Amino acid sequence: MKKTLFSLLLLSAFTQVYGQDYTMTVGNIVTEIKFYSPEIVRVTKYQKSDELGKADPKVVVTMTPQTVNPKTLHGTNVDTLQTERMMVICNRVSGLLNFIRPDGTTLIRERSKATFTKRTSHTIDPYTVSQTFRLTNGEAIYGLGQVQDGALNHRNKSYNHMVQNNTTVWIPFFHSTRGYGL
Repeated sequence: MKKTLFSLLLLSAFTQVYGQDYTMTVGNIVTEIKFYSPEIVRVTKYQKSDELGKADPKVVVTMTPQTVNPKTLHGTNVDTLQTERMMVICNRVSGLLNFIRPDGTTLIRERSKATFTKRTSHTIDPYTVSQTFRLTNGEAIYGLGQVQDGALNHRNKSYNHMVQNNTTVWIPFFHSTRGYGL
């Protein structure tokens, strides 16, 4: 009985799993990954203690998810979600994500964990959120709306107070010259 149970557990450790959604929790940060198509992935991060993080993500998504069923490979410290168009490597120790093209080149990867800093002076949007990514040499970042600073490329820029006003319209989306948008 023990030998059979051990064999089943060992076999299940090397089995590929297929599924549309993936969730991991590292410390107090929950990361949810949902495939909308073989090349479109939605990543949501929120604090485990934040009930609104999942119920009210404050993001409008109009695309209906396709049935993708990415192949999931479970490793010792990392899980890999793979479609024919991309791989997402999820480090279960650090919580960092790495997005890879089918040819094996890195599309984008997180540099450090997301941070959520509680703000005490505001009743709306009570957190300051920060996220950093590793960019390749020469990679340009475009978008973010109508930013009145005279620059089209926002690489190495820091915007601490993204608030709409008379001449500035913030759109929390950017596009890279490497072919991805965030």
